[in-house]
Amino acid sequence: MNKVGKIGIVVALIAVVIIVIAVKQNQSIRDSVPATDAVSIGPVAVGGEPAEYKPENFVGKGLPALIDIGAGTCIPCRLMAPILEELKKELQGKAIVQFIDLNKYPGAASEYRIRVMPTQIFYDASGKELFRHEGFYSKDDVLAKWKELGIDLTEPALQSLTPKRLSPVKPDDAPEEESTTKPYSPPPKSQAVKDLYPGLTTGAFIYAVTSELPEGVLLKAGDMFIKDEDVDKKISEASEQMRPQLRKNVIFVLEQIATSKLILYEAETEAAKIGTDISHKEEGAIIQDYLRKSTERIEVGDAEILDFYNSNKETVGDAALAQVKPQIEQFLLQQKQQEFIDEHIRTIGKRMRIEISAPWLKVKAALSLDNPVDKARASGKPTLVELGASGCIPCDMMQPILDALSEKNGEKINIIFVHVGQEQILGARYGIQSIPVQIFFDKNGKEFFRHAGFFPQEEVEKKLSEMGVK
Repeated sequence: MNKVGKIGIVVALIAVVIIVIAVKQNQSIRDSVPATDAVSIGPVAVGGEPAEYKPENFVGKGLPALIDIGAGTCIPCRLMAPILEELKKELQGKAIVQFIDLNKYPGAASEYRIRVMPTQIFYDASGKELFRHEGFYSKDDVLAKWKELGIDLTEPALQSLTPKRLSPVKPDDAPEEESTTKPYSPPPKSQAVKDLYPGLTTGAFIYAVTSELPEGVLLKAGDMFIKDEDVDKKISEASEQMRPQLRKNVIFVLEQIATSKLILYEAETEAAKIGTDISHKEEGAIIQDYLRKSTERIEVGDAEILDFYNSNKETVGDAALAQVKPQIEQFLLQQKQQEFIDEHIRTIGKRMRIEISAPWLKVKAALSLDNPVDKARASGKPTLVELGASGCIPCDMMQPILDALSEKNGEKINIIFVHVGQEQILGARYGIQSIPVQIFFDKNGKEFFRHAGFFPQEEVEKKLSEMGVK
């Protein structure tokens, strides 16, 4: 065993995560990122795993088939997404194009013998496998491969989730109070969740405050209340495999439930302010429209695209910039939109007062912080955390770098690897949208810097040096 602290070093391509707030549903690829088609670590799987991913559902149907198997936690998978959407439209009636999400169907990894994400498998009309490719594969390369296999699909082709409603729960014993929708003065610093429990949350509870609430009430925001039974119900809807992680991180579950309600409140308030009638819309659609409007002015420049391409050439292989520019642009746009939405959620406690039961929070915080990352942050030493998974090429490329850094720095620094396929809640708590991600924490446990994707050793050491690690 090497010196790098590892959580789950067994190959287990990404599993499903947990409860997803309504703002992280209704997307085309992985049903997770608000107002975009991007992917993140966040779809929920309740109950058993259906056999929808089985080959017989897609191949041997009298048409050639292309099956892309991956997950939204790897950059090449995300770059493949718009290509698959284009191919599905252009080849309708000529070939079957199907994406299988290992987050939703982890059993597909063994069914299709997957080693690396993404993997594209080509089948003929009878269902016989003709070829498979690992990693990013451009649209031109896909079409060229079909032609090489004796199947010409270049002729013009024929054209051919609403989130569950979440209703605020107001218990009978909740006191009648005037809604606190107006700006308010922040409470004393000692009452803020971020100050009482540093690192506990990176979401909507950062600026929440502790309070004495009626028995059974966990959260109050204006005239909205969430009870312990609501959290228990949400956990019971998750798969049996996920429930232990959710119970240990029940604060995160409460935060997810509350976030959708709080964003919905903001969306309804905004609509009322400008005189827009949204009474006919589902809550999920209201939230999506609100977040989409909030991010519609975000753009990506050519310099950003070029910088990403030059920094991630190992991800796109031999593809020229012109081949992958649209995919990179979409990826970066989704990333910037997600960052904007994340910041909007993080600061919601500045715009409205969020109160959490103080006694309940104290007990549950101890459970949530009982993990290798938070323990390392509290050790008084700088910490480098890599969140990734086996089967993602950039993650595998990072492993020898982490080993070398651990050997070189000895006890001067904590180096932790978290397998997000096995520690899904921990990954979600730290806002991981793609892998690998490196997070640098200073000796006080405060986040100093984070980077997504492969990070050369010299660049890692440069950041460590900036933190005072010599």
